[in-house]
Amino acid sequence: MLALLVNIPPELGGPALLTTETAAVVSASGATATVTFSNPESPRAHESVAIELLENVADGALVHASLWSLSLRGPLDAFEHAAEVGTLRLISDASATHWRMRALRRAADESHVEVFRGTNHNKFVLLDKLATGEEWVVYTTSGNFTKRQRRFDQTTVVHVGNKGLYDSFLEYWESLRVGKPVSLQRRHERVKLWTYPTDSGHAFFEGIAAARCDKGAEITISSLQFRNTEMAWALRRASEQGCVVSVRTSEHWADARDIWILTHNTDVTLTYANTHSKWMAIDKLGRRCRAYVYTGSTNINERTHEAADSTLRLKGRTMYDAFRSEG
Repeated sequence: MLALLVNIPPELGGPALLTTETAAVVSASGATATVTFSNPESPRAHESVAIELLENVADGALVHASLWSLSLRGPLDAFEHAAEVGTLRLISDASATHWRMRALRRAADESHVEVFRGTNHNKFVLLDKLATGEEWVVYTTSGNFTKRQRRFDQTTVVHVGNKGLYDSFLEYWESLRVGKPVSLQRRHERVKLWTYPTDSGHAFFEGIAAARCDKGAEITISSLQFRNTEMAWALRRASEQGCVVSVRTSEHWADARDIWILTHNTDVTLTYANTHSKWMAIDKLGRRCRAYVYTGSTNINERTHEAADSTLRLKGRTMYDAFRSEG
């Protein structure tokens, strides 16, 4: 078992990352999903998870990465190690011009900088096998590999052993490579994947629409940006229908009109915070009033239809409680 995935909590029955804020769930097939948080007091958690995974790739492993940018020595060294041990293939945004990103492109077996309708805002790494025996590893995070990101709260999720999810991400990666990103909505066991650009809107809308406001459902959101009028109205209506709505965002990246729609004469709780996380947790969703979390690299803004991004829906009380502990 990889050192990163040790100290299994008995109450969870699965691995926990070596950070102060973690949670893990295990599916019937044995696949695991683990979440960890970083913040200004523990600023390197999300990059440390990626580094340990990349430093433990198996000989001949395939590593596919889709990144917004990289300007940190630690992740660069880890990616270069993965390129030496296995095969590294990279997609980055055209705006990522830091010398370390250029060095990473040179290290990759095949690198691509595609021109999308918007931007390549994805932040995920796929590893088909690790030296410790794990397979089908999907690493996703809200954070970029830059020094500036250490000033913000971040969220990282690692899936191990879910081949269906891995294959869907790989299909998405291949579509990015040819410059024609596909819009996916696929469910794999306890997780569902959305990919962007899409004409169907933000994945959060699915959760808001299914929240049982008549049962007092709680909707909690953390997002760097809040610049989406449709989202503001949807959350306002949910509050008026009995949902308990809380939003945590950065004041600098919030739109004044949308914030007014969200909060004027409503019971919505608004908190300004130094967050780069992008998630929504809902208790009492759907007919069975289950707990779910939506998380990924997608901001709440008007560019959801343009940017290449991804969002996951995670099912279960353990994940819900973990995300709520951050917000």
